[in-house]
Order: sequence, then structure tokens, then C-alpha cells
Amino acid sequence: MDDKVSLFSGLIGSEKIELSPLAESGSNRKYYRLKDLSGSGREVVAVYNDDIAENEAFISIDSALAASGIRVPRVIAVSADRKAYLQEDLGDTSLYALIAGCRKNPDDDAACRLSSLLDDSMRQLARLHWSASEQIDFSRCYPVESMTARDIMWDLNYCKYCFLKPSYAQFDEAHLQDDFDALCCRILAAMDAQPCRVFMYRDFQSRNVMVKDDAAWFIDFQGGRAGLFLYDVVSFLWQGRAGFSAEERLRLIDVYFNEALQIKPSLDKDMFLTMLPDVVLFRSLQVLGTYGFRGSFEGKKAFQASIPAVLQNISDMSDSLRARYPEIIATIERLMHKYYMESCAESDDFDGLTVTVSSFSYKKGYPTDPSGNGGGYVFDCRAIHNPGRYDQYKQLTGMDEPVKRFLEEDGEIAPFIEHVKGLVGPSVDKYVKRGFKSLQVSFGCTGGQHRSVYSAEAIAHWLSGRADVRVRLIHREQGIDRYL
Repeated sequence: MDDKVSLFSGLIGSEKIELSPLAESGSNRKYYRLKDLSGSGREVVAVYNDDIAENEAFISIDSALAASGIRVPRVIAVSADRKAYLQEDLGDTSLYALIAGCRKNPDDDAACRLSSLLDDSMRQLARLHWSASEQIDFSRCYPVESMTARDIMWDLNYCKYCFLKPSYAQFDEAHLQDDFDALCCRILAAMDAQPCRVFMYRDFQSRNVMVKDDAAWFIDFQGGRAGLFLYDVVSFLWQGRAGFSAEERLRLIDVYFNEALQIKPSLDKDMFLTMLPDVVLFRSLQVLGTYGFRGSFEGKKAFQASIPAVLQNISDMSDSLRARYPEIIATIERLMHKYYMESCAESDDFDGLTVTVSSFSYKKGYPTDPSGNGGGYVFDCRAIHNPGRYDQYKQLTGMDEPVKRFLEEDGEIAPFIEHVKGLVGPSVDKYVKRGFKSLQVSFGCTGGQHRSVYSAEAIAHWLSGRADVRVRLIHREQGIDRYL
């Protein structure tokens, strides 16, 4: 902290400053409130970021937006190494905080104030798109100048690798890529249909709108680039935790277009409204990738808690999207079921049949039955050709693609699984009909690593397609215990 104090002291021109860290965001930038203690009492926000190119993008865009009359924090001073800068202090009240407060304690005055601020935000966004964009030097945008096909695919694959795969979502990889390609084409076509080049904020949501003097001020636009205006509208109105109703969204869309059409009369409102479901899907997938990374990889639980609301946004549009993106929608619906089951497990609200599917090593004994019923089906996988006998598979499990290919190409696992289905399926039907609460299905092999893991995965995912059961999957030797 001492080096930061020295740096910021030089920028403000005072040796007596008080430096207070502000709440961390989802980025690597560090924010501080800086107060001059030498007598002026002046307060500013200090920003430190090792990524100089990102800093330069913010400073350039901030200057252009301010010159165009958009309310943004004025940059006051920049360090010689361009790693730090001071900006106007907009206070601590975000639009998101006002939304949350109004939802929690609604009253007429708060609702009226919130409605006015939401309208102000949408009008200012329209002016940013259709007027201020002309002043922006897009070559200064970071990390790319414009949203392209490659840029779109980055976001879609971000979702696949940081959210779908860590969530153990079931999907056909080739069909998913087909849907990604189709969605990319739709987004690019919408961009091409715009009457001019537009600055896309890219993360326009209520957390990035500050409230000062009963007006909306925009922050955190350093990741913006030339792109699709509708993306920002959707980012704001379909922010999962903001909780806008369908009626509120329609009203605010009208507010946006009423302002935009005064500036750009050639804008085809009706044509772009037909694109809303596609853009909601694209933005939601990008957000799921971010939430997956922040939640699963960085362990920030607040991001994980927001995932169901984003899934619901896609689900609400599923009737409009299913024909164009069948694999995406089917995958999202399976994840909706998974998160529902997990919430039931956590709250003990689920009153149906829970099927516990386990893998284990015979060397370490049979798995216990958590239901207290004494056990259920146990299937011996040791007669199946063992991948664990070969060096290239010894460090892998039945969840890894090379092991899966080995077992499937060898040909012994498929009839085994079908026989298991023939026994387990009728039992599940009868257990559900009779109102039973639990069934255990276990797979054992020598080490509990390859054959049993593959089999447990196959049966668990097969059963998870049923709406009338909850599936708990346990790989005992890998320490995995989760609901599908």
C-alpha cells in the first residue's frame, strides 16, 4: 500500500492523503477513495491497474463520452507510467443498490425515483449509441476494436469451457457448435443492419450505473468496442439479479427507442425487436461463462448464486429460440433441472424418488447406503476390459474422453449398460409409482477409477433425463458427490 500512497500523493499534489480501498469488482483493477487531508478535503477515486492498454482505453473513451455530454467520471490526472489515474468521485450509490432496495421495501416515492433513473439511463444509453459513438476513436478500444465472428466465438466458447463443462452439462459437442455458428451469424447480421457504427458498452448493467444528484452516471466502459447496440439494451434489462418484469422491460425498450429514433430516424425498431431473443441468448451465455469462471475457478459464491436467474432468462425465451438453437436450449433445460434438484437437495424440499448412483473400488469395500435401507443394486464391472492396465490411461478416469473412447470402441461396455438399464428402469418406475423415496445403484471395479466411473456416469445421466426423479452421483474414490 505504501507505494500506492506515494504514487497517488504525487498525482494529487499533497503528502497528506487518506487512502481507503473500495469494494472489489470482477476485474483485476484496484479502486481506492482518496481524501486530501492537507486542508482542501478533496475526495477523488484512484484507480490502479497494471494493464496499461486497458487504462488507455478507459481514458480515451471517457474523454470522448464526456465531450458528447454523456455523464461519466472525469479523469483528473494520470501517472507517468500510465498504471494509475484519478477520476471524479461519484459516491457509493449504484443503480443496482436502488433497485434492490426498492424491491425489498417498495413505496411510491422510491418507485417513482427508480423509474425516473431507469428512464434516464435508457435515454442516455441511446445518446451514447447514436450520438457519442461518432466521437470515439475505436482504434483505442481494448482488447479489440470491434466485435467480430472471432470475438463472438470467444464468448460462446468461454461459456462452454468455463460454465457448461464444469457444470457437467450433457450436450452433443458437434450440435452445440452448429448452434454457436448459427447464433454468431445472426448477431453479425444484426450488426450489419445498423445504420452506422455504434460503440457497444458491452457490460452495461445497473452495477455500472452510479446515481449522483438524482441522475445516472456511467462507469466501467473500458471493455467497450464497436458492436451491436441491442447487446447493451439486453445487458441492462436482462441482468439476472435486477429482476425486471416483462412489463418493465417493454416500457424501457420504448423509452430507449423513442430517444434513439429522434437521433437516428433510419433505425428500424421492428426489425431489431425480432432479434431480441437471439441477443438475450448471446448475452446470457457470455454471462454464464463469466459466472462459471468467477464461481467455479475463483470460488466467488456470489457469482454462482446468480446462475439460476440467467438460466431462467434463456428459458423464458426458449419457445422463440428452440428451432434455431435446439442443442443450446436442450442443454439449458437440463441445467435448469439440475439446479432445481440441487436447490431441493439443499432445502430438503424434494419429496420424490432420489436415485443415488455410485462408483467404488471392491478393494475398499461396498458403499454405504445413506438412506438407511441397507443398499440396492450392485453391478460388477470387473469382467469388462480394463483401461487401467495400460499406462496411457492409468492417471485418467472414466470421465475422461480417452478412457470413454477406449471402452466404447472395445465394445464390451455398451451391452453391459443396456442390461443395467433393463433392470434399473422398471424398478425406478415402480419406486416412483409406490411413492418410495430412495434407490441405490452402485458400480464396482478393481480400483473404482475407470469402468465403474464410466458406468455410473452413463446411468446417472440417463436417469437425469427423467423429471420425476432426483439423481445423486457419487464417485467415492474421486471424492465427487453431486446432484445432476
